[in-house]
Amino acid sequence: MMKKIFILSLFLTAFSVCASAQASAWAAGPSTETKPRSSLDVELGVPVVEPISKRFRMNIPFDKAVYSKVSSANATAGHQYIWDNFSEGFIMLQYFEYPAGTIPRTPDGKKQWARERTLSRFVKSGVQTLDEKDITISNIPGMEYAAVFKGRLATIRVFANDDVYYALTFLAVPEDAGPTVGKLFDSFEFIKRREKTTRNVDVNQRRRQNRSGRRVLIKNV
Repeated sequence: MMKKIFILSLFLTAFSVCASAQASAWAAGPSTETKPRSSLDVELGVPVVEPISKRFRMNIPFDKAVYSKVSSANATAGHQYIWDNFSEGFIMLQYFEYPAGTIPRTPDGKKQWARERTLSRFVKSGVQTLDEKDITISNIPGMEYAAVFKGRLATIRVFANDDVYYALTFLAVPEDAGPTVGKLFDSFEFIKRREKTTRNVDVNQRRRQNRSGRRVLIKNV
C-alpha cells in the first residue's frame, strides 16, 4: 500500500508541474515515510471557507493541505492546495486569477473558455481524455474529465467565473474510491457577494453600536 501511495504522490507532483505550476515544497520532495491517513468521508460534512480569496467554500480542511503559489500564462496570480493525507487518494485544487475581461461573462462563454484552456493543458502535459461531461457548480457551467496521465486514472473538474479559472483533481489510491470524489467535488460552493456584503454590514453595525454605547456612557458620567 505504501508503494502505491508513493507512486501516486510522484504522479500528482508531475501533473502539477506539467500544469505550469511552480515547484512547491511538497512537489520538490514527497515524503516516503509512513504516516497516519484519515478518511475523507469524515470531512465531507464540514464546509470550510478557502482562507485566501474567500470566494468559495468546500468540505475539506484547507489547513491540512500544502499550499503554494503557482503560475500560468497570462494569469496575474495562482494558488494551489495539495492534500496528501487521506486514505481515499490525493486531491489538488488550483485556481488562477486573470485580468478583468479575460474570461467571457456568459455561461456558455465561461464553459467554452475553461474547456479550451483545459484541453490545451492536457495536450502539453500528455494527458489522455477518456470521458468528458457537462457539470454545474453553484450555477456555473463547467466540465468533468475522466483522464489518464502516465498510466494513472484521474478525475478532473474545471470551470471559470469572475475572471478566475478553477481546476479540481482527484487521484484515487484504490482504483475505485466509490462516491467519495463526487461528494467532495459537489461540496464546492461559491460565496455570494451579497453574503459577503451582509457580513461586512453586520460587523460595521456592531462597531457603530459599540462606539455609540461608549459615547452614551461618557455623557451620563
